[in-house]
Amino acid sequence: MEKIKSNSKNIQQSILFTFYCLLFTLSIQFVSHPQFLLAQTKRPLEIDDMFRIKRVSDPQLSPDGKWIAYVITEVDKAANKMNSDIWLIPSTGGVPRKLTSSPSSDANPRWSPNSKTIAFISGRFGDSQIWLIDITGGEASQLTKISTGASNPVWSPDGKYLAFVSAVYPEFSDKPFKESDELNRKKNEDKEKSKVKARILTKLLYRHWNAWVDDKRQHIFVMNIETGETRNITPGDRDAIPTSSTFSAGDDFAFSPDGKEIAYTATPAENEAWNTNHDVYTVNIDGTNRKQITANPAADGFPRYSKDGKYIAYRAQRRTGFEADRWEIMLFDRITGKIESLTEKYDISVQGFKWTSDCSKIYFTAEDSARQQIFYITLKDKKL
Repeated sequence: MEKIKSNSKNIQQSILFTFYCLLFTLSIQFVSHPQFLLAQTKRPLEIDDMFRIKRVSDPQLSPDGKWIAYVITEVDKAANKMNSDIWLIPSTGGVPRKLTSSPSSDANPRWSPNSKTIAFISGRFGDSQIWLIDITGGEASQLTKISTGASNPVWSPDGKYLAFVSAVYPEFSDKPFKESDELNRKKNEDKEKSKVKARILTKLLYRHWNAWVDDKRQHIFVMNIETGETRNITPGDRDAIPTSSTFSAGDDFAFSPDGKEIAYTATPAENEAWNTNHDVYTVNIDGTNRKQITANPAADGFPRYSKDGKYIAYRAQRRTGFEADRWEIMLFDRITGKIESLTEKYDISVQGFKWTSDCSKIYFTAEDSARQQIFYITLKDKKL
């Protein structure tokens, strides 16, 4: 197995790998209490030490390769809360720069195709919404104002559209956006005003960790950034992204290279609590021509288009109902419909991955001998 060499500077994955090492260094540098210094007397680690460490996460390389945006989260023990802000650092190294300074957490930074703007989520005025900020500085501007909140921003290749996720009531999801948003807002308000706070639960997966599902579904919306026109492109009683991190590898939907289509990961159509049968769908950005491209009874997900538009690569498991199964990279030919595994013969479980610009290789991360490694596989001969 051939590992990525440190001089593969043109490959985003290798840069991110280097940056993870940099983030670890930064996290140590950001510790503000002198007890962390090596000169201090050794003692057992305490919970307050953990609170003082500033957590670094979600590094995102700019399309031009010059910058990395990332999130730093601090704990305010006295106020019993955490706050996150977005920072920038040159990809070649240098002095970090704080980009946002809101008392409400800013997170999930995503670069515009021209590397000039970052979309991010923030709860500055209540529910999380998507905001835009110029990387040269200045005030952020709010993009979405959807009543159910917005998350997971993904830019179209031409920068004209932004896709995002919002948890909505499925019974309103096939209506025009303004009408459905008003119905969602009213239903939420009625629940808040009701003196009855009991919940009637008729199915499993009614709660995810500390958040109630409340019979909502995670749907994908597409917004025209210039006009503000917004459309729910995945209506119905089914989630359009995995609701468990077990089946997620990052942003679980993607635009096609021509910006006309989105591929996404749908949750099981039935028996969600014990069924792993996630599937990959494609749909036009106007919500038409929705197609299921996978028929595997186990999990499929994390679709990514090749730059030339010929293929969709995605992750898949083979064992039905077994969520700890090995993940393989599958290749879907958009012309013929043929599906094949690229990593079937290798004893590794694929995590996130990325195409090269010439579409000849796919770089991915996977564990090997208890270490997190970066690999690539060639499409021509499936050589790892």
